[in-house]
Amino acid sequence: MLVIKTIILTFLSISVLFILAKLMGNKQISQLSTFDYINGITIGSIAAELSTSDWKNFAEPLTAMIIYGMAAVVISYISLTTMPIRRFFSGKTTVIYDNGKFYKKNLKKCKLDVGEFLTELRGQGYFSIKDIESAFLESNGMVSVLPKSDKKPMTPYDMGMKPTKAKAEPIVVMDGKVLYKNLKQCGKDEQWLMSKLKDNGVKLEDVFIAQTDGENELSVYVNTDKADTNDRFQ
Repeated sequence: MLVIKTIILTFLSISVLFILAKLMGNKQISQLSTFDYINGITIGSIAAELSTSDWKNFAEPLTAMIIYGMAAVVISYISLTTMPIRRFFSGKTTVIYDNGKFYKKNLKKCKLDVGEFLTELRGQGYFSIKDIESAFLESNGMVSVLPKSDKKPMTPYDMGMKPTKAKAEPIVVMDGKVLYKNLKQCGKDEQWLMSKLKDNGVKLEDVFIAQTDGENELSVYVNTDKADTNDRFQ
């Protein structure tokens, strides 16, 4: 009886968690504000308690979960329309570095040391501070970097080019299996696919992923059973 009760309450807590997650919206961990993060941990803890609570007391954690979830939804809605409330709960962007100067007080306020800052820069491809104009700590804890004009990646606009409009490339083969719906959506058929695979010198069962640009090109990526144990960065 105890096992059956635990199973039922666990499914109940999972169902409530799923509904609350849908109501609160989809966010990556890096996009969560401090309030969202703490609220999520709290709801998860209550859900764990719900799955192991007694039949007489399960309504209490269930009610608490719903209240926490609805509070998050209400605050999120108000934050969308009211700037002061959004800044209070989500925080605001903080200047860390600008025009050759570090804002030491802001670094301390954000609990960010220079080593962590440099790690963030390297993670974005900047190995020298002289390559950046400004850096900001966003409300979600991520560091945003504005590179100097001569260090920005070259774009077609900079070169006066007008490239054709980019289009998503549907996957038509995955792990050796043809995705017929995607193939049909591209206006292609299996005969065209097999012809293209033959031109590339590969068999269908050897294809890990194949994508088409919707025109007449097919990009094929094969799989291999070999293991590459070499560390290429040491």
